[in-house]
Amino acid sequence: MKKPTLKLGCVVCQKFLKEKQVAGGSTPATQKTKFLSFALFEVPVENTLRNNSNNLQRHGLTSMHVQALLHWEESMSSSGCALVSLAPGKEEFQLCLKALRKGVSGREGSGCSDKRALMRWSLSEAMLDRYRAALKCACTVVLIRDERHGKMLIRFRATLKDMTVVCGALGLVVLRKGSTAKDIVDATKEALKTFATPRFQAPRNFRGCTRKLDSELLQHVQNQVEITVTDCASAEILAQELGRGNRGAEQILFPSTKMIGRDRAHACQRLLRHPWKAEMAIKAWMEETVLGQNSVCQKIWNSHTYSTWFGEAVSGSDFSRGKTLSAAKHRFCSLSKPLGCFILHLDAVAETLNRIAAMKGTEAAQWATNWMDGCTSTSVLSLAMCADMGAAALDLTRFFDSEEMDIAEINCEVAIFMRTLQACHRFCIVS
Repeated sequence: MKKPTLKLGCVVCQKFLKEKQVAGGSTPATQKTKFLSFALFEVPVENTLRNNSNNLQRHGLTSMHVQALLHWEESMSSSGCALVSLAPGKEEFQLCLKALRKGVSGREGSGCSDKRALMRWSLSEAMLDRYRAALKCACTVVLIRDERHGKMLIRFRATLKDMTVVCGALGLVVLRKGSTAKDIVDATKEALKTFATPRFQAPRNFRGCTRKLDSELLQHVQNQVEITVTDCASAEILAQELGRGNRGAEQILFPSTKMIGRDRAHACQRLLRHPWKAEMAIKAWMEETVLGQNSVCQKIWNSHTYSTWFGEAVSGSDFSRGKTLSAAKHRFCSLSKPLGCFILHLDAVAETLNRIAAMKGTEAAQWATNWMDGCTSTSVLSLAMCADMGAAALDLTRFFDSEEMDIAEINCEVAIFMRTLQACHRFCIVS
């Protein structure tokens, strides 16, 4: 008598095959044999348990089984049954989002995998879907452009019918051809089209449906843009005019533009540049302390030895933050940082200068001795007031740079800034 043979199969693939046969569909030839054997329960049971387990695992990773499982989930969702989730867990997405917000590379740790790339892309698409839905019903849109190092970031602020304000990033494009006015306009068009194309450039292993350009959304955004905000660079100013259809533009990009805005945060970065030069005494103190080539902050920062001494002195103080006197001289707003550290760690600066002065017979020792001899209580107090002025300017810059900035609060913030400057300046004069 012949022994009965046991055979394995897949219920999900069996149901999928039956529905495809009813619909008149076909199975890919490359996977037809293996797929049909599992769908028809014709896989023989091996003598060892390990071989059976390997066969099931290999089948579970095939694209046909995944497609069948997705189809089964869709059919189950319509009937209200529980779904078998194929996506990573909530904790994995939270960790991925946290890494994205910190700017961590996708290759951090074990390298970039298809799963990690798909998770990061899915999170960005989810945020873009939220922005697309908001801009579809927006009444007014403000675009903010910022070009730097061959890349242009475009942000938006939109007002909905219920007066809700939505802020977000519209796109980041690379200026491949150059940074002229026409290049900026072309890059803006490219960013708008990319934003209005859901599932744009999906990564591999994405099995969802890709969509085409949403022309209705693109046209609505272009018609609702009433304000464009940029800095005062000549190329940006001309690009704004071209976008409005002026200066012989071939096409009107934003026909409803009513106002050309300027980047207030960018303008606030140099508010104190000319006022500090107006007072000769303040100008001289700033040159000797922060701005000049032979100033204290520049000397200490540009020397590895002096920076190490200064860091050691700061570590031994009660307040150990701000161990460097670094500054980007081409960005005036960054000069308030070394000035504030100079005042905050004046004892550490004095200790460093004393160590430099102890190297007798050198030019550095003579320089340190001369600077300490010329330092007075009046100059130190005046520099402290200048540091407070710089901190007030930075607070105003951060206010204008905030996405939640309320235009109604501008007058109040500017008034506080002006009163701070007046109080500090009067103290400088009195001292």
